[in-house]
Amino acid sequence: MPPKFDPSQAVEVYIRVTGGDQAVDGLTHLKLTLQNRLVKVSVVPPGVALVIKALKELERDGQKVNNISLDAVFEIARVVQTRTMTKDYKRGLFNMILVAIDVF
Repeated sequence: MPPKFDPSQAVEVYIRVTGGDQAVDGLTHLKLTLQNRLVKVSVVPPGVALVIKALKELERDGQKVNNISLDAVFEIARVVQTRTMTKDYKRGLFNMILVAIDVF
């Protein structure tokens, strides 16, 4: 018999959906919030989309002339830290720095 859960407890689940037209590089992140047996679905932008937004340039633009500040990368790492399942902030920050280097 499965364990019984408290229906008033709020549970957040992050899901990666691959493919589709709305996805950035074929990947979309969804956040499901379960509370009182009701589900709220919201689309969460991945780290790559946040870096592109911080650069303020088009997604398919081939010329990269803008730079991103290190403070912006720190802020993106704070936002994405809960979704990356990293143990601490340092590892999430390193992950976002690598993503920012890949985008450049």
